[in-house]
Amino acid sequence: MNSHNPFIYEPTQDQDLYFLVHSFDNCEFTLTIIDEGTEYVELQDTKPFTYLFDDGEKEMKFEFKLKEKEDVNFNLIGPVNELNLVVMNDERWTDDNRGEGEASTEGYLSFKKEDISSLNFVIKVEKKEEFLKKYIHFTLLVSTKEGNVRL
Repeated sequence: MNSHNPFIYEPTQDQDLYFLVHSFDNCEFTLTIIDEGTEYVELQDTKPFTYLFDDGEKEMKFEFKLKEKEDVNFNLIGPVNELNLVVMNDERWTDDNRGEGEASTEGYLSFKKEDISSLNFVIKVEKKEEFLKKYIHFTLLVSTKEGNVRL
């Protein structure tokens, strides 16, 4: 099980699910559980989120919340020219604000402290039209001045 071969489990009833992680050396890992009914995946400062879009997925939405106003950076690492990164400094995506937000095809957006109107951000990673039927692996990272990125 890895980001290229995720474990997908569809329970038929409520039951406990356990994971055993075995490693040969001292290592760190992240286990992310996504409920299909969740509208937004919550991002955390300096914690990379890695995902594999399958050939039936078009977009994925995220949210990030600041504790106080500070500079914030959004980095999308994936295949060149296959994904769009759209970030809006707002609570939610709605039909009214659908066309708003900052967009990047290069995978990087930055917001300065003085330009931030809300402590909440909504982020959308979307496949470009010509890549809708392709599997695409990406990593999304949000960082502030306070965060330390560990690679």
